[in-house]
Amino acid sequence: MNKLAFGCSHTFGVGNNPEDAWPVLLGAINYGVPGSSTDLIARTCEEKIQEHRAKIVYAFWPDWTRFELAGKQILPNNYPELYRDRSDEWLKQNRENKIVEIETICARNNCLLVGLYMEDLFGIIDNCDRWPPASDNSHFGPAWHIWLADLFRIRESFLRYEQAR
Repeated sequence: MNKLAFGCSHTFGVGNNPEDAWPVLLGAINYGVPGSSTDLIARTCEEKIQEHRAKIVYAFWPDWTRFELAGKQILPNNYPELYRDRSDEWLKQNRENKIVEIETICARNNCLLVGLYMEDLFGIIDNCDRWPPASDNSHFGPAWHIWLADLFRIRESFLRYEQAR
């Protein structure tokens, strides 16, 4: 399989059957990790790209409040003391720096990167407070995963069009 997907619990498919997660709907190997950050993706994606000879990477970017420190995924609620010295600007810039690093890794490996932010969905899939919930009631259900897979397909088609120009 030459498609990989990276992200957090929304990529992993928490609260859903594994076959209902958006990476599976795209025919991708699911490397979603609950609680992950862009730091984790940047640290692990090249090895997975090379291992699978991937031609495409889908990334649903984890929230900007997450980062990695000494191999641990740091979220605001699990290590609040580590946030004292990090401003929102630092956290946002860290995520963007890691995304640039992932873009570089994908380009170096001739792999198309198709990335989406949660924020990208707000204007497309309206009323996010009413998105269909998963069984855990804190993630999104199968219909949402279908929508997200469709949005990744659309984004991919635009990127391929741009490459062909």
